[in-house]
Amino acid sequence: MRRFRAFIDRAQLDELVLQGHRFTWSNGQGRPTLELLDRFFMTDGWMTTFPQHVLKPLSSDCSNHCPLLLQLQALGPPKRRFRFETFWVKCKGFEEVVARAWASTLDDVDPFRQLDHKLWNVVLELRKWSNAMVGSVRLQLAMAREVIHRFDEQEESRTLDVWELDTRRGLKVKVLGLASLLRTIQRQRSRITFLREGDANTKFFHLQACHRRCQNNIHSLSV
Repeated sequence: MRRFRAFIDRAQLDELVLQGHRFTWSNGQGRPTLELLDRFFMTDGWMTTFPQHVLKPLSSDCSNHCPLLLQLQALGPPKRRFRFETFWVKCKGFEEVVARAWASTLDDVDPFRQLDHKLWNVVLELRKWSNAMVGSVRLQLAMAREVIHRFDEQEESRTLDVWELDTRRGLKVKVLGLASLLRTIQRQRSRITFLREGDANTKFFHLQACHRRCQNNIHSLSV
């Protein structure tokens, strides 16, 4: 066992957590001897590639060992979460959208149901408004940079027209605004402590997040 543990440490492997059973082998006697003999091990790269996984035991019908089933993507894609962007309050039309959505009411319901309806209506209206007025900041930034890059390529072989120079100049101004807006979004969605310590985009941070997500899932309930 010591040699096995030393090999695991040298290979930098981590053991997958088995859901539902503590042991995988039994001698089948009246006072059984139970052991955890069957295990799964993973590398850091595998955990990063498959963060959503479940290791389950199966029926030991043909052996004293429990077969193990490794399911990938068993938890399904995460539900889309509403995120309130701080820069929305500076955009034109934000207050009007919130006021119009909050004014919606339901008849003959209790105050808690009324509040829930208003909040959900604000969420839906803000999503529609954001998609129509703001859109994808990353996509707009990538498109603007690509057009500027094409103009730069053409400038090496010919003289750009006046409208092309004006377009490139306007896109460069837009890129500065979009880049600043993207930094604001990323700063809001990151933890200040991790940014200060420099772990926001490290491999260690992502592995810890994967481990926490696996531990926080409830795979089954026993009544």
